[in-house]
Amino acid sequence: MRAPRKRSPDAPWLGLRLAEDDKEGLLVTKVVKGGPFDKLAVRAGDRVLTFAGEAVASLDDMRRILEDLKAGATVKVRISRDGWGRNLTVTLPRKPGAATEPKPTPSLPPAAGAIET
Repeated sequence: MRAPRKRSPDAPWLGLRLAEDDKEGLLVTKVVKGGPFDKLAVRAGDRVLTFAGEAVASLDDMRRILEDLKAGATVKVRISRDGWGRNLTVTLPRKPGAATEPKPTPSLPPAAGAIET
């Protein structure tokens, strides 16, 4: 099990919940209304194939990519919907309400097989 880590106040916010399954890329299971991907019409059921120019086949891939980014970064993302691909460019904000100091890490880790950022 992965140990929880402190989230930097400069960490980018996607406004997405992503999950792994047996298909290519990561499955979008939730899009936060008003978030950066909601504004680009991404919806639950879409698939994230590449993020910041790198293929994402696992949640660990996405975590690794996000660790190198800060709020305000602009990245290219390839999304798939119903077999059709879309190339998007998105600027990732800081999470709304994020303090300048990191909040304490919750004692319970997120559910296995999902990340929300």
